[in-house]
Amino acid sequence: MCIRTHDRVPAETMTSGAPPSDEGKIDSAASLPLHRLAAVLRQTELAISGFNIIAEGAFDPLGCRLRRLSLTNSTFPSLPPQRFRCLSCLQALDLGKGQLVTLEDGTFEGLEELRLLSLSQNRLRNLSVGVLRPLVKLEQLLLGGKTGTVSKRAVRGNYLTSLPDVSHNLHLQVLDVSENQVTALQGGLFAQLRHLRVLDLAHNKLGSISANSFEALASLQSLKLTDNQLATLPEGVFQGLSSLTSLDLELNQLVTLSDNPLATLPEGVFQGLSSLTSLDLYYIQLVSLPEGVFQGLSSLTSLDLSRNQLATLPEGVFQGLSSLTSLDLVGNELGLSSLTSLRLLHNELVTLPEGVFQGLSSLTRLNLYRNQLATLPEGVFQGLRSLQMLVLGNNRLSRSVRLCVEAFLSCENCSCEAS
Repeated sequence: MCIRTHDRVPAETMTSGAPPSDEGKIDSAASLPLHRLAAVLRQTELAISGFNIIAEGAFDPLGCRLRRLSLTNSTFPSLPPQRFRCLSCLQALDLGKGQLVTLEDGTFEGLEELRLLSLSQNRLRNLSVGVLRPLVKLEQLLLGGKTGTVSKRAVRGNYLTSLPDVSHNLHLQVLDVSENQVTALQGGLFAQLRHLRVLDLAHNKLGSISANSFEALASLQSLKLTDNQLATLPEGVFQGLSSLTSLDLELNQLVTLSDNPLATLPEGVFQGLSSLTSLDLYYIQLVSLPEGVFQGLSSLTSLDLSRNQLATLPEGVFQGLSSLTSLDLVGNELGLSSLTSLRLLHNELVTLPEGVFQGLSSLTRLNLYRNQLATLPEGVFQGLRSLQMLVLGNNRLSRSVRLCVEAFLSCENCSCEAS
């Protein structure tokens, strides 16, 4: 039975258990003294760190008043059923950064209004089929970790080897399962998630994806598959993702069916992605690109093909990319050492990636007239020892930038047109 917020709570119910430690940590949700409970009952948000246990009925007095509950950095390995049964108006529950290993069916019983559930950075190895079933209004499910940077290590999300059953969470908009150990995606897994906007599967161990893995996700806007072990992409795997704006495939190992390092993309793999604005194919061991592989990507503004093994580009491979403003081909094997003239005028280039002109040792003429360049990366023209003419007119470059360029090009028979 749930206790209404105006009911009197017996002192022996709320003061049992270990007393608060010197640091003010509450070891059990049943150890809140009455004078603190009175204050809590007036709040719509409650955040407590470092729980050891949650006693049965501990949160019952909070009833429908509580909207957000945070129980991070807790040390309990499991949650018995119905500990949150009376929090019928709770909208956000954060159980992140804990030691959870298992969750039983009925754990979230009574949380019909919950919109956000965070289980990030725990030790979960699997979620039972019915554990998420009561969360009929859930919009965000966070099971992931933190991606590492140059200065910070990645933080493991959980230890899930398969995705949880979310077939009953029909309102789900964000699903983050990054930094886990998921190995495969079964077809139809997301068939009921017609409102899903963000799907983050980065930094897992995905080795395969079914052709119909993403079908019915017409609302999906962002799909992250970074740093998995994908060897192939089935034809039409992204078909139907008409709302997708960002697709991240970097740090995979796409190879042919013969398992050779001849990495290529299936023809038509991006077909139907008319809303896509950002495509990241960084460091996936691409050696070739099929003709027309980017056809139909009329909204694409950023394309990253850097750190691959591309030696040639098919004629017209970028045809139709009318919105493209950023193209990164750094660190490939494009044999352009004999190129003497490069004309990129009358485009909409906003930036130039570092090293974009690397290896063009014979280039004598470079025309970047009438673009949208406002800045230039440091050393972008370094290595162009044969350059004699550089055209930068009708861009958005400041006078100081132009003077720096002119100083760099202060060599005999070398001029810069930057009006």
